[in-house]
Order: sequence, then structure tokens, then C-alpha cells
Amino acid sequence: MRSIHKIKREQFLHHYLFDKKRMQNLKEFRPLLQDKIELVLDGFYQFIFRFEYARVFLDSDEMIERHRAKLHSWLLELFGGRYDDRYFDRLEEISETHVKIGLPAHYVDAAFSYLREAFNQILLDAQRLDLLQNVNRIVDINLDLLSLNYLDVGQKKFIDEIALLRRIIDTDGVSPYLQPIVDASTGKVEKFECLMRLVDRENEQVYSAFPFLSLAKEIHLYSIMMTKMLDQSLAFARRNPECTFTVNLGYEDIRDERCRQYLYSKIAGIPMPEKIVFEILESDFIEDFEIVKNFTEEVRRFGCRIAIDDFGSGYSNMQNILEIHPDFLKIDGSIVRNVIHSNDSLMIVKSIAQLARDLGIRTIAEHVQEREILEKIREIGLDFYQGFYFGKPFPLEELAEKHLCEGDLLSGGE
Repeated sequence: MRSIHKIKREQFLHHYLFDKKRMQNLKEFRPLLQDKIELVLDGFYQFIFRFEYARVFLDSDEMIERHRAKLHSWLLELFGGRYDDRYFDRLEEISETHVKIGLPAHYVDAAFSYLREAFNQILLDAQRLDLLQNVNRIVDINLDLLSLNYLDVGQKKFIDEIALLRRIIDTDGVSPYLQPIVDASTGKVEKFECLMRLVDRENEQVYSAFPFLSLAKEIHLYSIMMTKMLDQSLAFARRNPECTFTVNLGYEDIRDERCRQYLYSKIAGIPMPEKIVFEILESDFIEDFEIVKNFTEEVRRFGCRIAIDDFGSGYSNMQNILEIHPDFLKIDGSIVRNVIHSNDSLMIVKSIAQLARDLGIRTIAEHVQEREILEKIREIGLDFYQGFYFGKPFPLEELAEKHLCEGDLLSGGE
């Protein structure tokens, strides 16, 4: 990967006609900014928190304070008049950190648009329009360099992830992990959800498949991964007919004729297909409802059951829900997690629970991560709970070792 400062001093400063005189000229802006910097930073965080993704990146007061301190230091350094290797190494570090955590490039663009406006307003208020051109020029230089490094680091990350996916497939690292789902009235294990995990045996790392799914589809590895996942999950069903388990299917799987026929042939050989629950995302209903409906009707002929996953996430067409009449509604985890912060979320969970009771559909609360969440929803009358409070996902082959199956009591369910 190229280093920012190696191309910057030779190319960018030259292309922008940014000489030492202009660098020194920028130092005159620094005291003006220093007088207003706390107001600039206050406005900066008000601005970026309009973007939902910022809350993922800055998810605690401690994180915000650390970010603010670093931003404060960098803004003053930006107008220090010295742009050497140390400065650009730091700029590269900022860019790499943002790429590694998955921060979208448009976040950086939006942040710079706010800062540019704030700097220009300071100049207007101080009647120092003579500095305007150089201030905007250094903003442009920094934004271009950050964007360039986003491409460099992003491309490397893209290549590394492709290599990782191929290595995992070649070493049979696509594995189902089981997460217990417990009966709300007893705290005992009722069923398991099979979750796809990517096991990198070479580096002894285990990854959730979710962040890699878009890439896997783009490079045509998704169907291979899904076949491996279903092979192992359905083999588990044959070996453990006494255990109920759920498996997720996306619209891509349901619309794929080969995938459907493969599933039907596998289900036909399972002793107790009523123990299999297929989870379908609520949002998949907006793709082609007839395909989804036909699939649910077909697997029900075998005796399998249907759950609607992430229910309440905002896409539901109640007519479609009524036509399918699922056996379970899994309440979207983001709503469940938020019941300890938002009365609105609590009311949504209550409304879904009442709707499900009226329709004769059983409910599952996802992402019950801590006791505080459980206490908030305990009196609502939900049927099942799922989340880290009751059990984290574990490798399928550890099922016998853990002696967990239906009717076992988990520590979180007291």
C-alpha cells in the first residue's frame, strides 16, 4: 500500500500550488480557530449525529470524549503551518482506522463539508477573507488524501476478504453455530437457531458471516457457503430428531430453483421435519411475495414451520403476513435492545405481542442481551427469548458435549 506522505509532498502540494509561503499564511488562522474551537466541535457532533452510522462508531460518552480530544488536536495541527512526514503519517493513520472499522467514505465527506463551512464562518466573522483561499485549499488537500487512502486501504481490505472467504471455503470453515432459544415461562431450552459462522482455521479466528455476505454474493461464493451451511444443519436435524432448530433463508435462496429443490429433497429424508423452522426476513416480502408464499406452502407440506425474522423492522405488509400466517414472529433485535432506553420501543414490543396472540402466532424476542432487558419485557407475555443473556452461539459439534437439548435449563433463565 502506498504511504500518503510519499505521494503527497511530491504531488499534492505541488499540484495545489501550496508553497511554504501559503503554509505560513495558514498559521494566522490558528488563533482565530482556537478561540472558537469548542463551538466548532459542539456543532460538529450535532451535525454528524444526524447520520445513524455515527452512533455505531461513537457509541459511548468515553468514545466521544476520546474522539473529540483527537479531533481538537488535529484541527489545531491542520493550521500549524508544518506539513511534514509526521503530519501525513498521522493523516494516514486516521484514514486507516476509519476504513478498518467500516466507516463509510461519505461520512468523511460530510464531516469535511461541515468543517469547511465552520472555518469560512470564522473568517467572515473576523473579516479575514484574505485567508479564505488558503484555508479551503488545505481542506481540499486533506480531503483528497483521505479519500485516496480510503481507496488504497479499501482495495487491500477487499482483496484480503476475498482471500479469507476462499480459504475458509477450501478448509471447510463454513460452520453452523447454535444459539439456544428458551421458553419464556420456564427458562428451559426449546430450540436452537443455526447461525452461519466462518472459521479461519489458519489463524484460529471465528467470524460472523453477516459482514461478508454482500461480498460473497458479488464474487459468486454465496451459494457454495449456503450449501455447506444447509448440508451441516440438515444433517444435524437427521442426527438429532428430538431437537427443534431454526435456519435462516434469504430471498436469494428462496428464489433459486436449485436451492429449493435441494431443500425439498433433504427435508424428505428427515424423520421429524416438524422440528425444522425456516426463518425468513420480513424485508424479503417486498421482493416477490408469491415466490416466498409458494415456498412456505411447499415446506409446510413436509411438516416444517415458518418464522418471520426481524419483525417490526419497518417493511411489514400485514396482508402478506396474514396470508402466510407464520408459526412464529421474531421481534427485531434493535427494538428489543432499545426497550431499556425507549418507551416507544417497549410499546412496539407490547403491540406485536398482542397482535400475535390475537392471530395465534407465537413470539420470540431476539437480542435479550442482559437482565435489564429481560426485566422490561418479562410481563409482556412473550413466548420465547433469545440472546446472550441466555446463551452465546457455540459450535454445532459441541451440542452433545454441553448436554443441551430441549428441556435443559440455562443460567440466565432463573
